[in-house]
Amino acid sequence: MNSTYDSNALEALCRDPHRLKLFRNAFFKKALPFKECLEKATELAGKLSFQQLENLERHDSQRDGATKLVFRTSDGHKIEAVILRIASGRTSLCISSQVGCAADCQFCATGKLGFIRNLTAAEMLDQVLLAKRLLREEGRTLRNVVVMGMGEPLRNEANLFQCLEILRDPRFFNLSDNHLLVSTVGIPDAMLRFAERFPKIRLALSLHSARQEVRERIMPVAKFQTLEKLKSVFPKLACPEGARRGEFMVE
Repeated sequence: MNSTYDSNALEALCRDPHRLKLFRNAFFKKALPFKECLEKATELAGKLSFQQLENLERHDSQRDGATKLVFRTSDGHKIEAVILRIASGRTSLCISSQVGCAADCQFCATGKLGFIRNLTAAEMLDQVLLAKRLLREEGRTLRNVVVMGMGEPLRNEANLFQCLEILRDPRFFNLSDNHLLVSTVGIPDAMLRFAERFPKIRLALSLHSARQEVRERIMPVAKFQTLEKLKSVFPKLACPEGARRGEFMVE
């Protein structure tokens, strides 16, 4: 079965550019029900794999309007995504990149699970698509996608990069680079590759402490990815306004 995120497969199955554009707009941008989208290009019926994730649970916060979505993967694992409804009306989504996490940060519940496996690009994108459908029912649109959920994104580099390409592709979700952000605990080599591939997508470093001994105590990865190593890549990541990078933040 072909993936809805596979551009080559879509173009091979639907050779009418106009009908394919109508399908893509309905499916990825408007987040309409799948059957309604197929009415735009009936030749795709029965030939596409719609989604990898199953909606399992929804938890709404009465304090800040956030919603935690729990999904189940095809092999039975649970992952989470969080919708943030900001008071200004802008809506953001925080998605996961792995099942579990190997970083084992002491303040993070995901680290207690250990690392189980990487999410595929399709599983990452499904979180976005399913959240967009929920928000559509509320009359809201998704403005920002943040890769800051379960897992360390830069330890799932290939799938992360594929996901980001599709999120910003005009044929698919068509999100601006300025509305995408990736958060990392700090992996210098991967940070440099990310900056080279996506110079305008925002990158956030979860530093958590400016003291090396404290970072080592609460973030085991800091024993190898020291502050000195991280400092050595800063000049290549943090640039003046209007320069190469869109934004580089230290949390």
